[in-house]
Amino acid sequence: DEDGNPKDITGYEAAMQVRPYKTPPKAEFLGDVAIEATTDNGKLVIDGLEGAIQLVLRRSDLDVDAGKYRFDLLIWQGPGDEENAVRLVAGDFSVRPAVTEI
Repeated sequence: DEDGNPKDITGYEAAMQVRPYKTPPKAEFLGDVAIEATTDNGKLVIDGLEGAIQLVLRRSDLDVDAGKYRFDLLIWQGPGDEENAVRLVAGDFSVRPAVTEI
């Protein structure tokens, strides 16, 4: 809230998808889901009283090709409220191929 206290999000659900994307000259294109994390699959864990969402991924979840990716994280007040989902964060990142060989 405005005083810096965490919002109680007990009972909320969340979902995050990561997808590859391409930029112009062609129109933006989002590819198939590369990483999916939800409260249902256990990769997003909500601490309701602390107002915190933890992303829990295994190394195998991060086995994606080099390239540009786009993601967002949505949260809503539980089953049946998906149409009122709020986007908490969104962004882009790049995955580069390995450089250092050991």
